[in-house]
Amino acid sequence: MDLTSKLRTPVETQTFVRRTTAPAPRSHRFGAWLVWAMGFFLIANFYLTPWSDKSPRVTDIISMLALLWVAFRVVKTGRIHWLLPIMVVASLPFIYWMVHGYLSNEQTTMVFATRGILAIPYAYSVLMLCRRDTAMRCHFLGGLCWGVAVNVLVLGLQYFGQLQFTEDYGLAAVDSTVPHFGTIQRLPGMTGHANAASSAVSLAVPVGLYFTLIKAKKSRLWLPGGIVLLLVSSYFTLNRSAILVSLISSLLVVLFSRYRGTVLVGLVGVLAVAAVPIVIVWGPPGGWERWTGGHFMEANIEVRQRSSQAAFILGVENPMGLGIEEGRYRVFQQSRSVATHNGILQMALVVGVFPALVLVASLLILYWRMVFHRDNEWLFESILAIHMTGLFFFEDSFYNVTFMILAAYLQGAAFLGIVGRRRYPPPVRFT
Repeated sequence: MDLTSKLRTPVETQTFVRRTTAPAPRSHRFGAWLVWAMGFFLIANFYLTPWSDKSPRVTDIISMLALLWVAFRVVKTGRIHWLLPIMVVASLPFIYWMVHGYLSNEQTTMVFATRGILAIPYAYSVLMLCRRDTAMRCHFLGGLCWGVAVNVLVLGLQYFGQLQFTEDYGLAAVDSTVPHFGTIQRLPGMTGHANAASSAVSLAVPVGLYFTLIKAKKSRLWLPGGIVLLLVSSYFTLNRSAILVSLISSLLVVLFSRYRGTVLVGLVGVLAVAAVPIVIVWGPPGGWERWTGGHFMEANIEVRQRSSQAAFILGVENPMGLGIEEGRYRVFQQSRSVATHNGILQMALVVGVFPALVLVASLLILYWRMVFHRDNEWLFESILAIHMTGLFFFEDSFYNVTFMILAAYLQGAAFLGIVGRRRYPPPVRFT
């Protein structure tokens, strides 16, 4: 008898044990629903007092609960993760401007700075729950995608003449801005402005890319679903930047990803099956004139250049920031526009150069991980950093609390990415 026949076990003598999947612990199921809700309400951010233009948002309540949760865990365990004090130090300019806004009765600046502070416990809690658990991260991103779907639903209600309904029931800001392109309304969605609405919906694209790269369950549906939602929202808002940013950031991810073949085939397939026929039949959002009309494009580019240049000069001259009221006034004096049209310059102008530099450094770290770390623990965060950088170059993103929280999340991920797993013990696990 040869060696292989001696080692081979006869089929009749093998014992087959049916594999069973043990139910997840109750604490894990609760954690999964918790992070799903935090992802969902991060995008579907309802207004709790719809009659007020200073209405608190759902994320404000979640942030305060997260702050209490973090404080309770620190007191109970007597341990504090090294990331928390770093994130607190990075938020010190927001604390200064919150106090300054209160003492100076500048309510807009005070609310902006307060939400910048509250973004820390929100982002920190998500990081601690998801950093070493891919399943938890997927729950969080799944909730985020369903929040995007709610945003598109609100845009649909507004398209069919229910703008007042959405404002009355906390689905949209009571002071929403409704600009026009010719005779066509640019609908504001849940965020209060058309550009911010499309930016929020576009977050479904990096989520779809991530799910495609890790081959998540039903991953073939996430990316085309995100692209379709973005196209639909762009027809409601007539926004161009979100589409361009999503396309360019997706191509960059494909270029630097080791799974480029899979993603590239998916992108080409979606564009061929969905996007191209829609553009051929109905044209791009707002019609071809909005995308190719020279006078529209030139006027838009000129305004953006003037306002960004003014914000840059003012940021350099005032490294501690100017607050929202004074910052808008100064930019308008120099450019005839109250917007900076650049999220990073907006941060520097309002709360100072230091938070803007921390944000830029965090983005660069995550780019580095995308390009040079083949086994990237922070793959989604790297994809999101590329995508959000593109959005920052078009809009004042941080008037939307969603991007305030996501910026804090990316900063925390970048700090954790620098340290790695081996040098420090794992964080306190919230259970």
